[in-house]
Amino acid sequence: MDMRQYASTYIKPDNVREGPIQTRIVNVFESEKYNRPVLELETGSQFTLNDGNTNTLIKAWGHNSDDWIGKEVILELGTYKDRREDPPTEKETVKVRAVTQTPQNGGVPTSRPLPPSKTTPAVGGRDMDDEIPF
Repeated sequence: MDMRQYASTYIKPDNVREGPIQTRIVNVFESEKYNRPVLELETGSQFTLNDGNTNTLIKAWGHNSDDWIGKEVILELGTYKDRREDPPTEKETVKVRAVTQTPQNGGVPTSRPLPPSKTTPAVGGRDMDDEIPF
């Protein structure tokens, strides 16, 4: 049984307090509620990107989010200064780091296949398989 459906939905500071999470991006979509990009991760969780985290991934892989699919990220505990409070206070956040690797085997990536996205339906509304009828 695929247990990702039971995973914590959003990554929060408590999820990375004991150590960073390394995972891959399965899908990127825009949150209708917050108008922010959301990474759907192979762990089954989602991570909403703020401006700084979005800039980090653009710097690593370019401005087209389609190019981020299959890439590895590290989510770790960070801090920021909340300037809306008087006096400004230090608060916890989750920061993203792009894992940029150069394949060691002549440029051919050696990764396992991505799990299906929970938010993007399969082609034709059904799962695809590798079988090709002749």
